[in-house]
Amino acid sequence: MSYKKSKKEDTNLARRKRMYAEYLQNRKKYPLPFDAYEIHHKDFNKTNIHTSNLKILTPKEHDRLHDEHNEGVRRAAEKREEKLDKIRERQKERKKKRKRRIISLLIVLSLIGILIFFLFLLKSPEGGLPSLGYVTIGRNYVYPEDISTLEKANEICDLRCGKPANSVETNFPLHFITCYCEGKKYFVDTRILEDLSSQEIGMREKNQ
Repeated sequence: MSYKKSKKEDTNLARRKRMYAEYLQNRKKYPLPFDAYEIHHKDFNKTNIHTSNLKILTPKEHDRLHDEHNEGVRRAAEKREEKLDKIRERQKERKKKRKRRIISLLIVLSLIGILIFFLFLLKSPEGGLPSLGYVTIGRNYVYPEDISTLEKANEICDLRCGKPANSVETNFPLHFITCYCEGKKYFVDTRILEDLSSQEIGMREKNQ
């Protein structure tokens, strides 16, 4: 029965043949029988069987070199893992900082929203929420329906003066009131709550 050698066996045989010539040329350097030695690959690559990459060693010397090599590989792997851990830690810290910034921003926006809400409450009539049925004079809220009573006229003038008016004159047929505010006089349209000029008042009286 024929036996076909594997590629690995061929490589081992070629390697030992090459180093056997080295062994014969340096017998004083190698006092033990050739079979007592092992062939070492200097670059730790077993496929590289070039003579310059091979070295004859005792099993003890061979084991020591491989132990040192494995220890170096292990330490290099540990250093890589340490670097990766530091990178992961920095990434986690950046995510935490980003999350804290987002939470802080949301808190600030929420506080601003609450502040605006309460300022809105303070500015609205009777401390309540201003409804869509209100229109404004300056920064104050008044009712939009036609002003037809002295009480409402006084309210409008107080708002127009920014404080209690000195006196109020009404002209409901022509839809305006006159507000006297410490020497100043304002004509206010009772339907749209806007100031009127004396010329506009004259035109209304003329066209009555």
